[in-house]
Amino acid sequence: MMATHDFFSESTRRRVMDAIARAEKHTGAELVVALRKASARYRAADLFFASLLALGTLIAMLFVPAEFPLWSFVFDVLVVFVLALGLARLVPGLGRAFTPEQERAEMVHAAAAAAFLARGVHRCKARNGVLVYVSVLEQAVEIVGDLAIDAKALEPARKAAHDALLAGDVDAFVTAVEQFGPALADAHPRGEHDENELPDDVVA
Repeated sequence: MMATHDFFSESTRRRVMDAIARAEKHTGAELVVALRKASARYRAADLFFASLLALGTLIAMLFVPAEFPLWSFVFDVLVVFVLALGLARLVPGLGRAFTPEQERAEMVHAAAAAAFLARGVHRCKARNGVLVYVSVLEQAVEIVGDLAIDAKALEPARKAAHDALLAGDVDAFVTAVEQFGPALADAHPRGEHDENELPDDVVA
């Protein structure tokens, strides 16, 4: 099982920062890593899950061979709904499970695009900023590159980062981040006077 807390530890953040710095020694492109616990709140899915359990409770009360006072139909169903909603909020994976894959992908894409703008990755002079967006709950890694970036060239490094995320392997993830440097080097070689336009910190 993936140990998500390992990806958000201070030691992991520092290791990823070091990997970004090593990657940028190979290229003039600017690399930013955004690590998020989730890309959406999944409120609709939480409500659907709670409603489903509440409906199941009502059906069970109607068909089990036992008598219930009328007031208990309202009270018991409401209690189950509230408890199920609380459970869904405590266990974010439930929202993911009750959300179609395409919808989850759209949420990740929208959140990645927003992070690209919010973190100023588009402000690089050569339009060569790259955002590696990692969403742990959705188990997704998405690349958002500026105009000068060919995202296809970064696919092997993205896949390596994604595989590491699925495996919960921090070491492999750090290695994958470093791979972005050589992947960008041919199209965006590092020049003698290149400057670090964006901080190497891992953003949330």
